[in-house]
Amino acid sequence: MLRKLLTLGFLIPLLDPTELSFAPAADATWTTSFDLETTLGGGELTVTMGGQDVPPMYLPKIEITSEETTRIATHETVEAAGDDGALILLRRFDVARRARSGELVQAGEVADSWNETEDSPLELRTVKFTRRAGESEFTAALGDDDETPIVTLTELSALLPGALLLPDEAVEVGDSWTLEGQRLVDLFDPAGDLGFPEREDEQGIERTTDGKLIAKLERLDAQGLATITLEGVLTQEWKREADLTQVPVTDGTGEEVNSYELEVAGTLLFDVEQGRSRSLDLEGTGTFTVRTVRDPDLPGATYESLMVMDATYRLAGETGTPVEATEAGSSK
Repeated sequence: MLRKLLTLGFLIPLLDPTELSFAPAADATWTTSFDLETTLGGGELTVTMGGQDVPPMYLPKIEITSEETTRIATHETVEAAGDDGALILLRRFDVARRARSGELVQAGEVADSWNETEDSPLELRTVKFTRRAGESEFTAALGDDDETPIVTLTELSALLPGALLLPDEAVEVGDSWTLEGQRLVDLFDPAGDLGFPEREDEQGIERTTDGKLIAKLERLDAQGLATITLEGVLTQEWKREADLTQVPVTDGTGEEVNSYELEVAGTLLFDVEQGRSRSLDLEGTGTFTVRTVRDPDLPGATYESLMVMDATYRLAGETGTPVEATEAGSSK
């Protein structure tokens, strides 16, 4: 029996490590769609004045519900590809839209509500991404006849979220790798900064994305479809000036710090033969906090408030069936 097992062992070829990288073939065409959904709910408010906690009975009861959805749908066409890493990719944005809705309830009454939809100036436009041989970064240019500037092209991402989660080196089934820093940014902004109109209170804000994801190659089937699991923490923070003149117990200005902290888990399916992602589904739950601190250099009592809300997150995307290259490369 042992001899038979040893003989069979020699007959079974050892699997080489698999390279998981965005490497579609020349003339390949396909569609993609991504939906990023975040929700906020509830609201627990604490306030500290002059170093003392304000009793909850003296604080207003505040409830916030909010939902934001970003939808992106594209046609992708590989104009050229080389074994040396050179790649020219045309991306037409069929849909690039963001919707926001919600309401603020204070003391049982609706104090504010909103319901708005914003279109990116990239919608129905084509962008040409070029990566030269031996380089890792892409350059971007408008890929249609209309040369009117519409967005800061350097803020776009040639790699959609699924491709950004791949390992830097070849891996075997069971191997894990860590994703940090810049590679997580597009999990909050699929395809990069699409130039959505900024609200007045968002102008000049710089967001910092951080966290850590552990990715693991769980399976690789006979058709070359890789199943990758993802698990970890995503955080995002941004700051802005706070006007406290409307706060009954204080005044002046200060700083407002907004932050997400989300525990996420999901699955990425990657087609090794096609050199591109098939689907991505990443979900998370956690908290969203708003911390407001009065400028400590101002006269009067110090003031700090903290609002904590429940938060959910989901990024879901998929690749559609291949489309005709002439259709995918058409433009507005």
